[in-house]
Amino acid sequence: MAQLQHASLTAVKTLQKIMEDPQASASARVTAARTVLEMGLKAAELDVGSSLSALESVAEKNAPQFPNTEDGDDETSQAA
Repeated sequence: MAQLQHASLTAVKTLQKIMEDPQASASARVTAARTVLEMGLKAAELDVGSSLSALESVAEKNAPQFPNTEDGDDETSQAA
């Protein structure tokens, strides 16, 4: 796993060098930029997914403490 993380860092640095190299072709710079953006979006999606999983876990643990208010069976809707 450590080797993969190191290689990923090297890959990102390489893409960054290509993006910033005025001697690189426009298509190479665009491809490098697109790749970095796509990788960033995937990383953000993974981060959101793990955050959502953590929130769902907390919600499941706390579910017995709170009544379900969506089906109208809570005390507030019965009092109305």
